[in-house]
Amino acid sequence: MGTETAVQPFYSFYLFPKNNMLNTHTLRMAFTLLLLASISYLHAQPTPPTPQAPDLTPGELAPLEGQWTGTLTYRDYSTDKQTTIPVRIVANPTSTDKRNWQMQFFYTKEPHANQTEKVRLAKDGTSWDGARVIEKTRTSGGMPESEGKLEFVTEEKGKDNNLPATFRHVWVLKANTLTMEKQVKYDKGGDFFRRNIYQFVRGKE
Repeated sequence: MGTETAVQPFYSFYLFPKNNMLNTHTLRMAFTLLLLASISYLHAQPTPPTPQAPDLTPGELAPLEGQWTGTLTYRDYSTDKQTTIPVRIVANPTSTDKRNWQMQFFYTKEPHANQTEKVRLAKDGTSWDGARVIEKTRTSGGMPESEGKLEFVTEEKGKDNNLPATFRHVWVLKANTLTMEKQVKYDKGGDFFRRNIYQFVRGKE
């Protein structure tokens, strides 16, 4: 019988040459092709959508218009105690698109502190009174005894008690009640704490 010759796969010449040493060039090419295939696969995967920043609309802020009566409770740094005083505000839009507002504050027992503020809603709705909107929750009233509610939070940088800080303004607006809370967090550390809170019901004194 003649000597049988084993049939080698066609790729053995490239991967396993006769000297049994790996063909480095071929392996490098194979690795490159595998890497390119992996990159192509990753690029083909759908990109997760970018979260959309919350925004406000003039229609959502419309219930703010009118007169409100209530109290301001604030932290007095000189005594480190909470102080509550009566206050009344009148809020009215000052432009046809209802993005510009005027808010007049009347402090019954401290008239020297009365002030008028100009507040603007950005064209894209992502900032209110110069502070960025970071959260918004809106619920609609269902049953006759319930009412809709708009709650939103804005954030900005500033100074509190002469220290650099981050401010958060929490607004809760309903048909007949309004709450505006200011929270402070110092850059040097710590958690947010309440600096002051306005609590109103709709109507005159």
